[in-house]
Amino acid sequence: MAAAGLAAMEHTVSLLPGVHALARKVADSLREIGYTISLPVQTNMIVLDLEKDGIPQAAFVNYAKRHGLLVFPSGRVVFHHQISNEAAFSLVAALRELMQDKKAGKQLEAHKVSGGYT
Repeated sequence: MAAAGLAAMEHTVSLLPGVHALARKVADSLREIGYTISLPVQTNMIVLDLEKDGIPQAAFVNYAKRHGLLVFPSGRVVFHHQISNEAAFSLVAALRELMQDKKAGKQLEAHKVSGGYT
């Protein structure tokens, strides 16, 4: 356990400010698209209010999946210290497409989704 802690301190902790900044940048992009962010983005997590925005959990998961991403059905998006800018902005692209389809009146998948992520 000590070795894991030492590795985290030496290699990961210094990366966290960049991860947090990327999360804030993505959250700003999602706000511009029309998403409601439930909590202030202070770390590596973005919590979307899918219910308020009328986005079914299944649609959220499936649009992300089509872009090669895994998300929590709850709308909680967590950035890992190894996430690339490309992956982060793939999320923005997926959720932009979802919001555009919703606004265009497209029927969104709304079946029950449970678990962590899919």
